[in-house]
Amino acid sequence: MNKYGLSPGCLPFNNITAFKLEGTCVKYYAHTAEDENGKPLRESSGQWQPLNAHLRNVADLAKGFAVPLGLATEAELAGLLHDL
Repeated sequence: MNKYGLSPGCLPFNNITAFKLEGTCVKYYAHTAEDENGKPLRESSGQWQPLNAHLRNVADLAKGFAVPLGLATEAELAGLLHDL
């Protein structure tokens, strides 16, 4: 459970409550997946990238690249917000 009392990968809605459908939260994805023939894989395949994981990964990379420029904090924030 995260600090909002939701399952990992669930994001809060409006930073106050979670938007829930049938007892589960809405999950946002940055990338879906396809099989070798280009057919979309189901969400349950485990190959879709959750939005929160994608944003954190990009933020960490951006921060690392920006350290020599003295802009690590700004780059991290840009990474966290780039798809929102």
